[in-house]
Amino acid sequence: MLAPLLALLSLVALVTALTGAVAAPAVPTTLAEQSREEAGARAAYLYSFLGYIEWPSRALPLTDSPLVIGVLNADEVAAELLLTTVGRKVNDRSVTIRRLQPGDSLEDIHLLYIGPGEPQQAQAAIRQVPQRWTVTVTDDSGADALAGVINFRQSDGRLRFEVSQAAAERGDFKLSSRLMSVAIVQPGQN
Repeated sequence: MLAPLLALLSLVALVTALTGAVAAPAVPTTLAEQSREEAGARAAYLYSFLGYIEWPSRALPLTDSPLVIGVLNADEVAAELLLTTVGRKVNDRSVTIRRLQPGDSLEDIHLLYIGPGEPQQAQAAIRQVPQRWTVTVTDDSGADALAGVINFRQSDGRLRFEVSQAAAERGDFKLSSRLMSVAIVQPGQN
């Protein structure tokens, strides 16, 4: 009886967070505070995404294999993720945060966040991913920004996310219908 209630509360929290409750501050007091809030919002989304993605068994070969989030070009987001995930689990699995530099190995990463930067750098990192079960998340950086499976973007002063249906279909993972129902779905050809 407790499990359905927890599932419902989890869904309500996800929908609340993903449909606009994560908004930019009306008047940020400092640029540093605004930057930290934006990093915290991205970290909250990234952590939440883990619970709505189903990976193949080879991606998590042991019952105690952790879910790994790799973070490239976004030290503040990595720091917020470290704070967010301490002692927490997703689907009975611990979460590991890996700060990455360009050229680092992307082996065994379940969710790869590529922070703002040159579009070519994001594309190069995505091409470097060795396994099809890595879900890539990018940040809006222009008209051709939707390079990954999921892309953050600002809309009406709020942080939103869109999903490239084409990129998701090429991956060896499954995005839940609950996640897709609150995403901006882009059919795309990427």
